[in-house]
Formats: sequence, structure tokens, C-alpha cells
Amino acid sequence: MRRALVTALAAAAFAVSCASRATATDASPSEPVQRYLGAVRAKRYADAFALLDPAQRAYFRTATNFASSFLADAATLTGYTIAGVRADGSAAIVFVREHIELDDPAHDVRVATTVTVPYYVAGRGASARVGESPGRPWRAFATNATATAGGLRVTVRKLALYAHDARVVVTVQNDGDRFVTVLPDGRSVLRDDDGGIYHPVTTQNWAVTDRQFFLGVRLAPNSRYTGALAFATPVLDDRARRFTLTLGPAVRDGADAPFAVDVAGVVPPR
Repeated sequence: MRRALVTALAAAAFAVSCASRATATDASPSEPVQRYLGAVRAKRYADAFALLDPAQRAYFRTATNFASSFLADAATLTGYTIAGVRADGSAAIVFVREHIELDDPAHDVRVATTVTVPYYVAGRGASARVGESPGRPWRAFATNATATAGGLRVTVRKLALYAHDARVVVTVQNDGDRFVTVLPDGRSVLRDDDGGIYHPVTTQNWAVTDRQFFLGVRLAPNSRYTGALAFATPVLDDRARRFTLTLGPAVRDGADAPFAVDVAGVVPPR
């Protein structure tokens, strides 16, 4: 229902160019969004969390979890522009063009990107609350847990927890002297120290999982690939877990049998 509303409003929204430094009155539907984005831009994540609507605060659970979704990517909001507003009484959709810098684990560089994000606003003035469209993990963390087997080095770069799945950003590197084919999408397993065993999400939605991992990755010697794997989970509680990723199978050219790589110690940094 909400997605359909956002789509309809996006089609009807008119362009309202407004610099992020402009001053808005309390009567403006964009004012609560500007307060929220101002807090995010200043990295005052607890203040931004307090401006979310009750459903989103319940999803993230704590201000620390909310902040983790930015910190895991070292993401910085460098600027924004109000691109459009559509209001109906005390509710509104505000479209924001955001300029963001973040880490790119596939190339180990900082990248800059621009995205348009719809925010919904309920209420007016100081009591107004803000919400985003679904898409942000309720908890995420960067890591550098690494293991090697059969000349294949596997590094977990990030783990992100969503309502019903865990998404793992993984780099696979061929340190051997022959080609290796990695087929991780169907048989890899994610485990936690509470006895949870999670299997890959079977989907061709490339926003959730990685197309190349789905098809299989063939690596030449000294080459690497970074992609994401999604694992179906129940709604996990807020306890900090220690995860282990078993990635496989992998098949080395000329080898007698496939193998897997176990990466333990996937935990948030202290």
C-alpha cells in the first residue's frame, strides 16, 4: 500500500528546487525532513533517530542500531536538495536528492553518488515525524574476517541484518596458480553462536543478492570478486551475535573434488 502511494505520488510530484541551506517555516512539509537530514549530515544519529516515526524506531530498536547502518559503509551525507513535495492534510511525501560519499568494498576506494529518496512526514512542526521507504538494515557492521582454503581467500567485508534476511558482502580472491570456479549461492551457510543456521535466499532480485554469485564466479590466478549473499533469517533479537560463513562449493581446475571455506569470527568491531 505505502509503496503504491509513493509510486503514485512520485509520478505526480512537482519539482521544487530548494538548497539544503535554505530556511523553511514550520508550516512546510519539508521542514521535518530537513531537521532529520541536518542531524544525519552532522552525524548526530541519536537526534535523527528521535525524529523517526514510531514504526521506524521500532524497526531499528535503538539509536545505536540506526547509526550502524551509516557507520558500516562509512557513509557521509555531503549535501541534499528538496526535489519535490506532495502534501495531503497533515501527511506528506518529500523527495530528496541526496549527495553521499561511502566506501566501495569492491574496489577499496571512496565513491560519491547521488540518489533520490522519498520520505514520508506525519504531523507538522516540532511534533512531526519522518520515515524512509524500506531498504536500510536495522543493524550493520563492517568486518575483515578472513580465511583461506584450497588457495581461495574469502573475506567478509560487511554483514547487514534486515527484517527477514542477513546480507553478507564477501570478497573471494584466487591465490592459487590455476583457475577456480566459485558457486556460493545455493550451498553456502551462515551460522551464529546461538545455534542459528541460515540458508541462502533463492531469488533473482539483484537488489537482494548478487547476480554473478548466483551464476557462479570463475577467477583467474591473482584475481578477485566482491559481491553479496543473502541468507533467510527469522526476526533476530538485539543480542550481538558471532557469525561464521561457510562459502562454497569452489572447484579448482584439475582438482579431484570441490571444497568450501569457513570464515569464523564475523563480529562487530569493538
